[in-house]
Amino acid sequence: MKHNGLRWTAHPQHKRWSNFVQRCYNEKNPSYKTYGACGIGIDPPWHHENPQGFDNFCCWLEAELNKKPELRETLFEVVRKDVTKNYGPDNCKLEPQGAGAQYRSTSVLSLETVVEMRRRKRTIPLTSLGQFEKETGVSAPTISRALRGMTWSAANAVEPPLHTLDADVLMAALQGAN
Repeated sequence: MKHNGLRWTAHPQHKRWSNFVQRCYNEKNPSYKTYGACGIGIDPPWHHENPQGFDNFCCWLEAELNKKPELRETLFEVVRKDVTKNYGPDNCKLEPQGAGAQYRSTSVLSLETVVEMRRRKRTIPLTSLGQFEKETGVSAPTISRALRGMTWSAANAVEPPLHTLDADVLMAALQGAN
C-alpha cells in the first residue's frame, strides 16, 4: 500500500503508527503488558485493520502539526490525553519529545509531586536533584526537566517552573551531591 506515493513502510511516520499497533496488539512486544493487556487499543479510524488507518493517522498528524507549527522544527510525540483510553484522533495530541511522560500510566511523578518539588526547591534552594531522585526513584534529568517546566506543563498553573538561572543552580547542586 502507498501513502502520497510512498510505500507505507517508507513513510517517515509509519514507524510511529506501527509502534502503536505493536504495543496494543502484539503480545510479544515488551510494552504490550502496559497497553494491549490492559485493554488499550487503537480506535477504528487509525486501526491497522482499517485499509485507511495509516492514511487517517497521517491526515490527523498533518492537521495537528498545522495547529502547532513549532513542533515541525523539533522532536515530538503523540500522547493519549486519557491514559485509560485508546489511541485515536479524539484522545491524542502532540507534545514536545519527553513531555508525554506525564500522560503515561506508568509515570512515577504526579502533578502533586512536581508542584511539591518546585516549592521545596524555591524555599530550600540547596535541595539537590539527588535528594529528589532518592525520594521519588525518578532520574535526576527527568526531575530537572519537570522543575524547569519542560515536562509537566499542567503544574505550571499551580507552581511556575524554575527559571534558567535556577536550573543552573540545580545542575550544580546535583554535581555537588554526587
